[in-house]
This record gives sequence, C-alpha cells and structure tokens, in this order.
Amino acid sequence: MHQNAGHLQSVLQYWAQEQANQVLLYAPEPNLTITYQALLIEAEHLHTWLDAQGISPYGHIGLFMHNGRQTTTLFLATMVGGRVITPFNLLAPPEQLAYALDHSDIEI
Repeated sequence: MHQNAGHLQSVLQYWAQEQANQVLLYAPEPNLTITYQALLIEAEHLHTWLDAQGISPYGHIGLFMHNGRQTTTLFLATMVGGRVITPFNLLAPPEQLAYALDHSDIEI
C-alpha cells in the first residue's frame, strides 16, 4: 500500500496488531464476518492488483455492487490504500448511470 495513504491505513494496521482476530465487520449475509487482520490482508492484495492494473495511487475506483461483505471489504480496502471509492446506485436509470460514469473520473 502507499506510504501516504493516511489515517485509515494506520488505524487498521494498529488494530490488526492489537486484536488481529477480533471481528471488525458483521456482514448482512448470514454468518459472515471479517477480522481486522483479514481486512488488512485483503487490502494489501487489492492494492497489489490495482497497482498491476496501472491505477494511480490516489485514483478513483468505481463500485457498482449490492450491500454486503464483499462491497464493504472493497470499500474499506480501497480507502485503506489511499484510493477513492465512487459508488454507483444499482437502482439508477441507465441514462443517469451513463452520465455518472462519464463524469466520475474513475480509472476502473
């Protein structure tokens, strides 16, 4: 992850050291949780992949998914690494989505 990612990365790293196996998130799906350490590992994997895709260190990432563990993990992991999430509404009409995508400055 990037050196200047900011406070969220520092907070997650601190709590991953202090209580690695404690639950950080209870997902809306039945019996799904994520620990501090698991989120930190997923964030590192995500940022390795985003770097390999050529996404800039503070680039905007579009997110078009339902609520749940995967969405929350991607949202937090992206922010931990200093990038910006741009969420899109699944219920928006196609013309509104097209406009939002064209004006969102997302890289992926």
